[in-house]
Amino acid sequence: MRLFEKRWGGFGGSQDEGSEVEMVRSCDEEGHGCPSAEGIPVCPKTTPFRSPMTNWEFVISGVLDSQDPPDAISGNMTTVLCVYSILCMKFAWIVHPRNHLLLACHASNESVQLYQLSRWLKHQRYLSQKEENVSS
Repeated sequence: MRLFEKRWGGFGGSQDEGSEVEMVRSCDEEGHGCPSAEGIPVCPKTTPFRSPMTNWEFVISGVLDSQDPPDAISGNMTTVLCVYSILCMKFAWIVHPRNHLLLACHASNESVQLYQLSRWLKHQRYLSQKEENVSS
């Protein structure tokens, strides 16, 4: 609890402590020279920067998985990742200030996951046609 009170000013601390204003002040005092969007810094120590950077792992993983055979693709998981990226793109656009890094990351992930989903659907259609040919 003391760590919380020391870092964020507790529940009754001043409004500046732990807020974006304090974050801007600490970035300026430490001399990071971080670019800011409407007064909120976008540097490696802030969430608007770290969140998209960790989400790029989904994009990299999807690109690397595009080399695998289509029967290794999970249709359910790919669909869930598509929905997740759509929701995160909506959030990145609605939040103020807009988080363009997060939007670009999830737009890229949506593209990769839709490609994977199309590969999976083509493979499923191929399997069903192959079963029809064998049965007839």
